[in-house]
Amino acid sequence: LHSQLDTIKLHLMQQGCIYEYLESKNIKNSGFSAESLDFEKEKARIIIKHPTLKSDIFKFEDHCLLKGSIHNFDLLNHIENIKNFYIVFDVVWKLRNKKETNGLIVRALSLYSKSYDIWANNSGLGAKWFFGHAEEWETILTYSRKDPKINLAKFLIGILQFEGTFIERLETMIARWLETSTHKSSNNWLYYFAKYPEMTNSGYNLYSFKTNEANFELRNLTAGTLKGYHINPYVRTVAIRINDEEICKLSKCWTYGTEESPLVLENGIQLYCEELGWRIVMPPDFELSDYCYENFKGRKEDDKIYLIEDDKRDRVEVAIDFCKTIILA
Repeated sequence: LHSQLDTIKLHLMQQGCIYEYLESKNIKNSGFSAESLDFEKEKARIIIKHPTLKSDIFKFEDHCLLKGSIHNFDLLNHIENIKNFYIVFDVVWKLRNKKETNGLIVRALSLYSKSYDIWANNSGLGAKWFFGHAEEWETILTYSRKDPKINLAKFLIGILQFEGTFIERLETMIARWLETSTHKSSNNWLYYFAKYPEMTNSGYNLYSFKTNEANFELRNLTAGTLKGYHINPYVRTVAIRINDEEICKLSKCWTYGTEESPLVLENGIQLYCEELGWRIVMPPDFELSDYCYENFKGRKEDDKIYLIEDDKRDRVEVAIDFCKTIILA
């Protein structure tokens, strides 16, 4: 390492341009990873060919969430957008410190860079994935390209295509996806992240998925284990949207020390959001009314009753209507 640094120092004394040195030399045994050197060479190529962009590159590098790691912006292939990329990135990620607008970033980025989230180990609730929050966004934004997860260039270009404030642009991106995407499906967690802000605005953006294929058995975690409070984000969304404590209280739906996270109604009924539907658990001697059977679709599996979506209502909407109906029954 010392000999390599001495060589670089000598070159600078003789020619004075570190970028030309990085771009032209095959540097080995430098003490830096080959990947890190490749990232630096990319920046060097941009600065050599477009010296007027040097200050813009430095702005990117100096951002508190990036700290020199700007490889996920793919700037070498988006020279014409470098100035705008920085402006948009800086303004949008200033929204990260409020849970509502941070959730807006999570929702829009999930659509334009699917599976950008980072694996954060396993738990009794399944694999944990981090979707970004406050200063911890740095972990995602600077993630190694060896396992490409995040497409920031595509995301920023998407924002530049729309007009309005940056909050309005993010909301428009989400609305446009819901209107036109061929991937939307009421059987897909991404659809629910997009449609319902409550899925991502709790301020705790660590989620567990029971299996790799899970779309409904999710948990929004406040900690990395069962010892912390957690809630199924579908349960949270339904409780908030009902907005009536005579039907259900959100505080009763947060749990800890157990894998379960039901929607707890004030009449004693509990709804568990599972892959097959909302599993209904009723108090002893409670019977569903004829109106419920006539107006909601259900299925039986191993003596368990599930409330399921229909042609007009998705998983969240059908639960809201059912809860309001069952309280009045």
